[in-house]
Amino acid sequence: MKYRRALIQVTRYTICALLFIYLFEKMDGPDLRKALAAALTRWPDLLIGTAFSFCGLFAGVIRWHRLLHGYTIPLPFKKVFKILFIGQFFNAFMPGSCGGDVVRAFYVTRESKKGHRAEAATTVIADRLIGLLTLMLWCSVVIVWRLNFFLNHPQTKIPGLLMLLFLAAALCTSLIFFRIHIFKKWRLFRHLENTLRIGPIIRRAYETLYTLREKPALLCQTVFYSLVNMVFLTLACLYFGKAVGMQVATRDYFTFFPIITVLASVPLTPGALGIREGLFEQMFSVVGAAASNSILASLLVYFGGVICSLFGGIIFMLHTASAGSTLKEEWARLKTESIRKNDSSTDTLSENQQAKG
Repeated sequence: MKYRRALIQVTRYTICALLFIYLFEKMDGPDLRKALAAALTRWPDLLIGTAFSFCGLFAGVIRWHRLLHGYTIPLPFKKVFKILFIGQFFNAFMPGSCGGDVVRAFYVTRESKKGHRAEAATTVIADRLIGLLTLMLWCSVVIVWRLNFFLNHPQTKIPGLLMLLFLAAALCTSLIFFRIHIFKKWRLFRHLENTLRIGPIIRRAYETLYTLREKPALLCQTVFYSLVNMVFLTLACLYFGKAVGMQVATRDYFTFFPIITVLASVPLTPGALGIREGLFEQMFSVVGAAASNSILASLLVYFGGVICSLFGGIIFMLHTASAGSTLKEEWARLKTESIRKNDSSTDTLSENQQAKG
């Protein structure tokens, strides 16, 4: 298993390197130097873009906080804020098995009361899914609204089609999962529950998500904050684009950036590096942006998120110090949790069953 994980990581980094080699060949040297010089002189735009990146993450904190309270897990907003930013730090700087979502699930489970730990961990999954589905819905509406634009340019046809296919698949899956209790109706899922080691965990997670259909107000709130998150992150992209001299209309940013975000969510490379830049170059070329400008703007979007993630690193160090642990000890604890998450989940499920029994 250890060698398999290492092979996957090597493959992801190799794909990333090959993509950047391809993209750098498409960039023009003088244009790149001009874009870099423009970014240095337009540092206020860089600061505004970074501030909007932080605001987008803050909207994500509010969304997750509302989701936790909807499942009667009354964690204080301050703790939710700390956990999400620590997770963001691990996403940016600790790629591999101990990712941000694992860290978030670990800390939110540890902070929750017995009897609610499985639900607390599952809110991490629900938070991700709601955010992604909201983005897909937004992208599909924009594609329909600007259908002629997408059909008239070969660079936008395939991303637009993929976006619609993703949405159709997500909606069909959601309708099945939320209209039918698959573990009660289908024997296959009961068989998996009884034969797989993590089968009971999967069922518990599914039942937590299934109850969302009984909480329409909560679902509407989380969708709203997902839209706020998307707006702030798109505005961050707009200001990073302005910093490198991209002359692109605001509506084009709100058309392209959400689509790029969804397509780059497939974890083929660390941090979607290379994939996101390729999509930026392809899609923004339709509205006249040079490859050097659009690729550099994409990298600034990434580094804006990295800078915000450093704030999570500071929180992590302060949290570790207040808990009386060293960074090495806390890192070892988190790494062990990521490797043994199945066992931990089983213990959590057992605790919930005992509490309900």
